[in-house]
Amino acid sequence: MFDHLAIDVDYLADWSTGRRQQHSLYIPGSTLLEWVDAAARAVQAGASAPPGSGSQADPYVLGGYGSYAGAWQAAASRRSQDLYFSIAGRLIRKIKDGSHGGFADGCYMCDVGYSGTDARAGTIWNRADGASYREFGKFIHEGNTVSGMEGVVWSQRVAASLRGVLKGTAPRTGGGLQAKGTRWTVDMNPDESKRKAPQKASAPQTAGAADTISALPLLSAVMFIAEPMRNARAWMMGLMMLDLMGTEYQAPTPTAHGKHFTFQRAFVHPSRLDDPAWRGETNTANDTAPGAWVNRQARGDRRTATSMARPGSAAVEGLYPPSPKWSGRSSARIDVANDYIQAKETAIVCRWLEQEFNAYVGSVVVAKALAGGPGTRRNAMTASFGGESAMRGFADDLERVIKMELIQRRAASFDTPGVLFR
Repeated sequence: MFDHLAIDVDYLADWSTGRRQQHSLYIPGSTLLEWVDAAARAVQAGASAPPGSGSQADPYVLGGYGSYAGAWQAAASRRSQDLYFSIAGRLIRKIKDGSHGGFADGCYMCDVGYSGTDARAGTIWNRADGASYREFGKFIHEGNTVSGMEGVVWSQRVAASLRGVLKGTAPRTGGGLQAKGTRWTVDMNPDESKRKAPQKASAPQTAGAADTISALPLLSAVMFIAEPMRNARAWMMGLMMLDLMGTEYQAPTPTAHGKHFTFQRAFVHPSRLDDPAWRGETNTANDTAPGAWVNRQARGDRRTATSMARPGSAAVEGLYPPSPKWSGRSSARIDVANDYIQAKETAIVCRWLEQEFNAYVGSVVVAKALAGGPGTRRNAMTASFGGESAMRGFADDLERVIKMELIQRRAASFDTPGVLFR
């Protein structure tokens, strides 16, 4: 996995001779996560409650960045209570914690109308207490009708629909999300004088439980309310993952195809998709959770530790950091070296910054997500550049661009990067 952000500087140092000056630098993953954590916590601290009271009769009405931030804040202080959210026409319930007659940690979400209605085990609507990321990933994968094995185009379409749900702009009809728009038949007679006027073939159709988009209201609550309740950085992970959806994170080689961020790879380890076409696939070069992390989380249960130490286990799951088992146990203290979930977070932040920093800044300073440690690179936050006037204040400028102009702006909006940064 990517563990640091390489920063390469190459500028014209002497106009008269054409001499150029280069510097190979890096920013540690721990520094990046500290900036991400601070940005996410600022979102929660500055939020206000969305419309409604959170009861079943008067649910919080969500649609827009501020409403989700407010819902996160409200839910975080009320783990012992059931809360209800109205999202794109669906009623979503946050289940109170187990010590108050509910379930687990008080962060689980379910769709009041759909959850618990499918008798088939392992399906998205099987359990009354909600769905796992594996079940979300399989459901989205099974709905793919538009692209090849990796589902790049399909994932981009689903991500756009999810962003619409989050912003409150998703098309709706009949009180719920719109699965299909109005259909028309058009007379294609080459003789224009004989063409008939277009005829409406069917009215817009409301999404049903089997339609992929039916899962998006629940998924939005899980990603942007439940997960940030457990770990504030998850707010940023969800936003960055949406921005990366469909992009390549591993280039093709003569013996292997390239790999892209898709909902399948984000939420599920490929071997757990129950699809023969994905059975031999991996997400990274080593899809194994570190032994120290697994042993610590298994809490002395050797059988569990052995099972979870296998490649592609539930302890690994997908690229999205909250997807593995035990992700909620990630420490609030930044400790990337000893926290597997934080290592996954670092990989997402580095790849996102490679994409957004380079588009935002230009070609003199280039960022690249790299793995394997920084080697001989110098820490960009502490490096000294002697008498180079061009590099004076470089660390402060770099921090301002990454921390304030990119990360903080990303934290405070559901807009696409094209709207935020271009």
